[in-house]
Amino acid sequence: MAYRKKGKVPKLSNALNQVELGKFLDNLTEEEISKIKYSLSELIYWWMGNPSETRIKLLFSKFPFLYKFLNSEIVIKRLQILDKFESHYLGISISDFLPELVKIRDEFYLRYNDIPKDIKKAELWLLPIALDAGADVNLEAAIYFASRGKGHIIDSNCIKDKWHKSICQSIERGRPLANRLTEDIKKRANEQLISLTEAAALLTFHDSIPQFFSFRDEEEDFITACFFRGVEWFNIKGFEQWINSFAAELSTVGQSGIDHIRTSWHLFFWCRSDLALRKVNKFGLESIIWALMNGNIERNSPWKQTSWTSKDFLIVDYIPIASILVFAWYRIKPSNIDSSTIDRAIELIFATQMPSGAWTIKSDDTEGSIISTCFAIHALAIAKPNGWLNACKLAKTWLYEQQDETGCWHVDGGPTVMLTVLVLDSINLADESSIVTFYFKPQIPTIKIPEETIEEPVYDYTSEPWFNTLSPEILSIAKTEIQKTFSPKISLVVATEVELKQTLARLKPIKNKRKILRVVFKHDTYYLGKFGAFDTVVVMSSMGTEGTTGSALTIETLIQTWNPKAIILVGIAFGANRTKYLPADVLIAENIIPYENQRIGERIIFRNAIPPSSSILLNRFKNAFDWKFLRPDKTPVSKHFGPVLSGSKLVDNIDFKNHLLDEYPNAIGGEMEGSGLCSAAARHNKEWIVIKSVCDWGDGKKNKNFQQMAAASSISLCENVFTDPHALDGL
Repeated sequence: MAYRKKGKVPKLSNALNQVELGKFLDNLTEEEISKIKYSLSELIYWWMGNPSETRIKLLFSKFPFLYKFLNSEIVIKRLQILDKFESHYLGISISDFLPELVKIRDEFYLRYNDIPKDIKKAELWLLPIALDAGADVNLEAAIYFASRGKGHIIDSNCIKDKWHKSICQSIERGRPLANRLTEDIKKRANEQLISLTEAAALLTFHDSIPQFFSFRDEEEDFITACFFRGVEWFNIKGFEQWINSFAAELSTVGQSGIDHIRTSWHLFFWCRSDLALRKVNKFGLESIIWALMNGNIERNSPWKQTSWTSKDFLIVDYIPIASILVFAWYRIKPSNIDSSTIDRAIELIFATQMPSGAWTIKSDDTEGSIISTCFAIHALAIAKPNGWLNACKLAKTWLYEQQDETGCWHVDGGPTVMLTVLVLDSINLADESSIVTFYFKPQIPTIKIPEETIEEPVYDYTSEPWFNTLSPEILSIAKTEIQKTFSPKISLVVATEVELKQTLARLKPIKNKRKILRVVFKHDTYYLGKFGAFDTVVVMSSMGTEGTTGSALTIETLIQTWNPKAIILVGIAFGANRTKYLPADVLIAENIIPYENQRIGERIIFRNAIPPSSSILLNRFKNAFDWKFLRPDKTPVSKHFGPVLSGSKLVDNIDFKNHLLDEYPNAIGGEMEGSGLCSAAARHNKEWIVIKSVCDWGDGKKNKNFQQMAAASSISLCENVFTDPHALDGL
């Protein structure tokens, strides 16, 4: 790579149509403008590495609207002069290579900044952050929308997946595993195939589990509370061991000497989580209150702190401590502790409010503090002393004046997302509203619609080409007559009659034969034909892996009898949830998670290995871009790649399904024969994969409404892949 002088960029042909960009912006809603602005900003900020044709196409694929006003051909041609751009250790800057993208982002900012400042603009600012939330402080934005009855816009399963991924990354980094980090554990952690129970056992060190949320120094005070709040607002299961570990740590904070300022801030945020207050030992919380109420300078005035100046130091009132003590007192409701200090704290809060309505951090400060003002509003709104409402309304007016042009509230170096949510809560409290993020009231709508209450679509299948397909003409033949001349390249394995019928409907006679051949041998019946471009053998096992006709022995015998190169388990499965995995969506197993082998003790530990599918076959299905299968309402089904649960139980119980998903949050669904397939195939070193479509969700409402469509969908995808005569090249 040639390097140019710093700051020099080659002259570029313009790829941006400014007029079309303006038209596009004119037709967007404020919400769409906010989302796109955020996405483009994140893309430009996090861009690393050099541009390539693949990356440019991915950019246009992610933001297809760019085609309306950005000429992709002109952009791709710039790759011919890539050596003329300045490069550094992170690669060529996207701002240098594609300055039009920066201009587009700036145009979105201009339109967004025209939106007047108010609560709506704050929510517009928070929305894309909430949608991107995971194991970080962005979760505060998601919690805000959940508390306002809009939790359904956030994919809680996606949040749970991100938490699981963060935990696996912690394991992969090796702390605090010491000598327990084997190559197998590292590999499974990299592939996110470690259950939450196993992860907790691996990460436990000195009876505690480390935090897996990512955060900066200024976010440390509230990151644990953020985790607790996320669990309760989004009803996230499976992280009980982290909850218990963090709660145990919080319960012991007051048992030794404390830093009044730091501990008080921690306490405020813990008290904004109902779950934390329920889980943390109440005596532990009371010990923190007691320790804070005994000041380190004046015993009965714990807010008295030392303030250093350039020449000397002063004793000043640190107002947040007074506000936090009041708020925590009413949230924790301690017993056997004198409340006179709380009364004096309330007096101090009233006495230190500035004429503007704000509160400072220290009594000798001259400028109001957003966070100190929010603390004071929380304290007064929960204690409700005489005059609290007038004080809070004046403070609310001041808070509105501090709103940034972008819609958020921020301070230099501060946690802007949390601060914005805190301000919005404070404004509601000042308006006597109980709709805030730290306690629940009946008027708050349900956050998460239970899966089992979602109505299933009703389809008319009568005009669908796969509906009630006729079985092909079949000729029964002895194994000895055909085995020497027939050498199948692939085998399709099914487990139900519905799956078998849809598979046989796609089978064609082999060369020089007019009918599909049927071979009956011992416990099994084989169907021989052409599937796509390949000679194929089809066999049906019974449901599950066990028994003389279960998938394990059926596939073992299949391999010994016909020796195919690849084995594909095709058919129907349950989806992990109703909102993400729709009827007939295809689940393509990157791994099989066998869940039957368990250690039953104080905790259930899953003991099976988690084998990966054939990387070659997986590649073929990932590249099936031209495949399409439509539901009767003309919506296309989707492909989903990920781990698939497998066990002999017919899952139709929401609690049992959720128990499995709590352990493996990134599982996309489940079925009954996959563990038998991977066991038999591994013994004979055969390529294998599981391709199954969603026919139900294992939640107690199992029926046959979608089975035929799901079977047709999965076999249709398989046919698309194996129509390519080179699909098996390299096996």
